[in-house]
This record gives sequence, C-alpha cells and structure tokens, in this order.
Amino acid sequence: MGQHLISYLGNYSMAALRSEFITSYRDNRLAARKSNNKVGIALAMLGNLFTIAIQEWSLGLTHNVVAAIRKSCPRQGRYRRPTDVEKRQLIEVIEPTAIRCLRRR
Repeated sequence: MGQHLISYLGNYSMAALRSEFITSYRDNRLAARKSNNKVGIALAMLGNLFTIAIQEWSLGLTHNVVAAIRKSCPRQGRYRRPTDVEKRQLIEVIEPTAIRCLRRR
C-alpha cells in the first residue's frame, strides 16, 4: 500500500503537495477497484505523516492537505452465519476437546 502511494506522489515534496494531487490519487485508486477501506488507510497514513511533519519536524507546513479532502466511506462488512452443516462440523471437532477439559477438573 505504501509503495503505491510513494510511486504516485513520491516526486513531490510535502510542501508541494496540494489537495488536488491527493484527490487524484484517491480517485485513481478507487477507479482501479481498490476497496474504500484500503484507500482510506492509505489516506490516513499520509494524513498522519503530515500531522507529524507539522507538529514535530518544523518543515514550515501550515496545514494538513489530506484533512481537507473528502474520504470515501468504508463499505458494510460481510456478515454470514454458519450453516447447520458447519455448526455440526464444529461441534464434532470441539466436543471431544471439551469433554477432556471437563474431565481434568
């Protein structure tokens, strides 16, 4: 993830980065069918880099350009319940271990 960020924005100094470059990166990654979560993590990493640079490195940056752009919303996570067959398989595997543990007490 970090490598793609470097290859896309690595030719710019932090002072030269503008929100237009960051939104272009975001839009290109989303167009490449990368997940909203993956793109959001990359933007969070870049935003954290700006925050650290402003607070600790005294680079003369005045604001975090990543904070100014709209973040893509993460999609709803998957939710699946085990089938009856899967439940039976789990019980078959767990039951002997549970019985041994109870006998040791």
